[in-house]
Amino acid sequence: MTALFPNDLGVWLLLAFGVFVVGLSKTGIPGIGILFVAIFASIFPARLSTGIALPLLIVADLVAIRRFRGKTVWSHVWKLIPPSFAGVVVGYYSMKYLNDSSAGFWIGILILLMVVLHFFRKALPNWQPHQAGVALFFGFTSGIVTMIANAAGPLVTLYLLEMKLKKEEFMGTGAWFYLMMNCVKVPFGLSLGIIHSQTLFLDFVFVPILLLGAWWGGRINHRISQNWFEWGAIGFAAIAALRLIVVNWLTN
Repeated sequence: MTALFPNDLGVWLLLAFGVFVVGLSKTGIPGIGILFVAIFASIFPARLSTGIALPLLIVADLVAIRRFRGKTVWSHVWKLIPPSFAGVVVGYYSMKYLNDSSAGFWIGILILLMVVLHFFRKALPNWQPHQAGVALFFGFTSGIVTMIANAAGPLVTLYLLEMKLKKEEFMGTGAWFYLMMNCVKVPFGLSLGIIHSQTLFLDFVFVPILLLGAWWGGRINHRISQNWFEWGAIGFAAIAALRLIVVNWLTN
């Protein structure tokens, strides 16, 4: 079984920063959570990293739901959920045939694609994805990506931003969607052996830091430049993705 508790203080600090970021992303700054995914996938074996991250994401979703209760636009949730569940199943069967190097490589590719999609949206500011087919595409793709890499955030962000929701509606709608998706993934994670007693204990250690990140995100949400955080997170995510691609490509 892979050792989950690093001996290097620097690694612990990097993990703590990643967990803090996911709390921050759920209550204050959507989109930067992909940095958390990239950090965990860079430290742990790629598939295992998704199992370690999943319970933390569920806790963060619950915190976000409490903070933005009453702000959910359910019509958008129901459009995305059915195709997303189908995508989770496809992602699960894909993971059964990927070793850690292959999974790490493809997680890097997926994260990099999310970065590209972020700029694609900015290049087409008048794009209006209201058609059912577009919701089907985003939902299904998000399901695959979230099962393999816990990295559906940028795709969901892209879709919800185009729905022109108010800020709190955006956060509340995303919180319920992510919670449903992440809960559905738990049995698959147990089946794959990437969620077990050791991963849950490690998650328990980091929960206070996650809650601190969520608290801080709520405080700074209206006080700090969204653009600054977005550019910083996207930049770090791209660097982490390129590292995953190169390192895992060289080991194959």
